[in-house]
Amino acid sequence: MLKYFYILLLVLIFNWASGAIQVGMKIPATAEAGVAFNVQVSFSNVDVNGFARLMQEIPAGFTATPINIEGATFYFENNTVKLIWEKLPEKPKFTITYELKSSLKSNGEFALGKGQFDFQKESSSDKVEVKSKKINITKSTKPIVELPKEIKKDPLPTETKIEATTLKTPSKTTINSSNILFRVQFQASSAKQNINDLKQKYSIKENIYEEQVDGMFKYTYGDFKNIDEAKKSSSDFKTRTSVLNFVLAYENGKRISVKDALDKINAAK
Repeated sequence: MLKYFYILLLVLIFNWASGAIQVGMKIPATAEAGVAFNVQVSFSNVDVNGFARLMQEIPAGFTATPINIEGATFYFENNTVKLIWEKLPEKPKFTITYELKSSLKSNGEFALGKGQFDFQKESSSDKVEVKSKKINITKSTKPIVELPKEIKKDPLPTETKIEATTLKTPSKTTINSSNILFRVQFQASSAKQNINDLKQKYSIKENIYEEQVDGMFKYTYGDFKNIDEAKKSSSDFKTRTSVLNFVLAYENGKRISVKDALDKINAAK
């Protein structure tokens, strides 16, 4: 009798495990330094279609470029690949592909791809851990050319003529960083939501904005001038509500990529 009980328990565990979302990664065993190779991440048993985010750690010196990302927004910063879906593909299985390339000086064994897949399920969020895999980077067959260092020379003396009038320095055209704001997107729905209800449900004190994109109603909050403030608010919101969210950037009310927003702010300094 006990034997049959254990068999039944194993069957139940197997059925539960087979029904859970699974994430797997495929990379080559070896690659030459400086030569690009593909990373394939496969998803199966996907039974949700809301917010989702994939984050994976990439070794220093590597660069990442998207190839086929199934409608996600692709980011690569701080040695992390990040894909964000406002709405997951409506299919139980799909695969995304991106390209990695190491520096010409890379050599040896590297572990890459460790991370997690976060997704929204009903009123809470869940996650699946992604295990790292190792790849052996062999020495490049291309010669490494060291660029000569710039030799600084003392400037030649020039004759300066001073006029009796006040000299004016041409003003540098700068971008008013106040035109760039960051907001936190926390919900996307095919049906229009009541903003007051959202404020009460999630205890949001900031302004809530509604956008309609590709037939979806998307809701953001806040008018943060500093991305660190937006990230902190995003983290606090996730801790408080368990709802997956992410930071977006806007210039003069128009959505732009976070990278472009940061580049423009830095250029204006």
